[in-house]
Amino acid sequence: MKQAKLSEIKVFLHCKECARGLPDEMSPRQYARLEVGFTVPGIQIWCVRHEKEVVHFDFQGHKVKQI
Repeated sequence: MKQAKLSEIKVFLHCKECARGLPDEMSPRQYARLEVGFTVPGIQIWCVRHEKEVVHFDFQGHKVKQI
């Protein structure tokens, strides 16, 4: 069985509107409602709460290994 990797994230991305409205008793991780997925040009992060794009990475035709 494959062992799970630990997160290697160094900088987190959040919706600007969610960050502004973050309740005092919650962390950004608890409050986040994000969807992340592959698109034709790359990867998009979408805020479900505000129905808007957080960021869209364009890989300019480079292939990315999908797990």
